[in-house]
Amino acid sequence: MTAAVLWASWESDPHCDHQIVAQAAWSASVRCAIPLWEYAVWGRFGSRAVPPVARLRRFYDDTAQKRKHAAAACYQSQTTDLIDDDPTGFRMPENLLRHFVETDEIFVQSVHDD
Repeated sequence: MTAAVLWASWESDPHCDHQIVAQAAWSASVRCAIPLWEYAVWGRFGSRAVPPVARLRRFYDDTAQKRKHAAAACYQSQTTDLIDDDPTGFRMPENLLRHFVETDEIFVQSVHDD
């Protein structure tokens, strides 16, 4: 089976793990000659350069929205007191979690410079 498209975190996302994934996805998409679509996680906040509108796609689907709610519930290490040995550890505020779950997804089409 051959992949038709690759999805990964956005190259301009400020989180180092997300940047590494984006770099690996970029390499794979070039090597395999398949389209790459990226999504911003933390990069949707702050003052980063926004890609051209022609490369952006908004996605909303009722079924996907329900799945996002279920998926967010799986991140108990970031949304509950599951990890209690670090009092300064990250815990996502409820309003931020709600934003991720309720806001439409925006994808960035990567462009290969051949």
